[in-house]
Amino acid sequence: MLIGASRNFTRWQCVYSVVGRLAVVLLVIVLVSPMPGGLIPGPNLAQQIEEADFVVVGGVRSGTVSTSGTRSVSNVVLHVDRVLKGDMTPGVEIGATLEGKPAFVAPAMVTPAQKLYGIWFLKKDGGAYSIVPRASGFGELNLAVVAVPEAAPRGRLGLFAAASVANELGAALPWLAGSPVEQAALADQLLDGRNA
Repeated sequence: MLIGASRNFTRWQCVYSVVGRLAVVLLVIVLVSPMPGGLIPGPNLAQQIEEADFVVVGGVRSGTVSTSGTRSVSNVVLHVDRVLKGDMTPGVEIGATLEGKPAFVAPAMVTPAQKLYGIWFLKKDGGAYSIVPRASGFGELNLAVVAVPEAAPRGRLGLFAAASVANELGAALPWLAGSPVEQAALADQLLDGRNA
C-alpha cells in the first residue's frame, strides 16, 4: 500500500509541476503583451461617441505616460488618418491628453506611450484635445482606443457618427484574427520572451 501511495503522490507532483509551468507561461504572455481590452469596444461605446467632439481613426506617433500611485497622465501625438465625426483634416497630427486612474497602483514613473492604432474619441476644450476614456475617470491609454489594424480597409462613412464607427469596425473584422501564419509568429515571439 505504501508503494501505491507514493506513486500517486509522484503523479500529483507531476500534475502540479505542469500546471505551475503553464501558469508561469500564461503570466509571462500577459505581462509581455499589450492588454487586449482595446480590441473590443466597451459597453458604453454609444456614450463615448456622443460625448466626443471628434471621432478619428489614427495612431500614436509619440508621447509619454506618467504614472504615480493612483493617477496616470498620457500626453500623445496622434496622426489622424480618417475622421468619423467632427470637422478635422485627415493627415494632421494633434496633441491629446488622457488623465485618470491606472488599472493598477504604480510607482512614480514616466514611460514612452505605446504605438497604438485605432478609433479615438476626442473632446476639444479651447485649443487642447483630451481623449474620452472608455469609463469615466479611467486613465489607461491602451483601453481608451478601440484598436483596429492599420492595414484594414476603411469603413464607409455613415449618416451618423455611430454608423461610421460600426462600418469601421465591420471593415476591420477580417483583419482582427490575422492569418494562421501571423498568429504562429506572434506565439513564437511571446514564448521566446521577445515583445511583439
